Amino acid sequence: MGGPGSGMKALPSPRDYSPDTLELALNVLAMEGGRPRRTSELLATQGIHIPHQTLGDWKERWADRYHEICTNLQEQRAERMANAAEDVAIRAATLELELLDQLANQKSQLKPAETASAIRNVTTTKTLNVEKVINPLRNRPSHITEVRNADEILRALEAKLPKAIDTTATED
Repeated sequence: MGGPGSGMKALPSPRDYSPDTLELALNVLAMEGGRPRRTSELLATQGIHIPHQTLGDWKERWADRYHEICTNLQEQRAERMANAAEDVAIRAATLELELLDQLANQKSQLKPAETASAIRNVTTTKTLNVEKVINPLRNRPSHITEVRNADEILRALEAKLPKAIDTTATED
């Protein structure tokens, strides 16, 4: 691939890059979810030109270091993922409102199933992003479960409404 006279440009070898450039590239690659093409494009905007094939090779060649970087950047990557999921949820909520308006304005012209299906799909997208991505990454509960027995509930009610509930037992 890329030898003299082949018409193809040879890929740079790892020795053509400094250790600092390798480290930076692996960090950007980790933040970009291991996507060499995207990483190459981002690095190029900063004047660092590394072909995506080289980045893909480095991801495998330096796999231990790459995985270590991924672990070290875990919180930043999770935060970035949560931000992206929130963006999707916000866009889905906006689209959901637009579709509801469309349904109201065109309800006589549309098959109810068409608009209803679109609204359901967008609502599902929004809900999944909130419940399955954003809430866990932001350490928000996805549901709240309270476990109390009847006596605990009665004591709590009695504390709030002292004269409303008589909790003494009587025999007939």
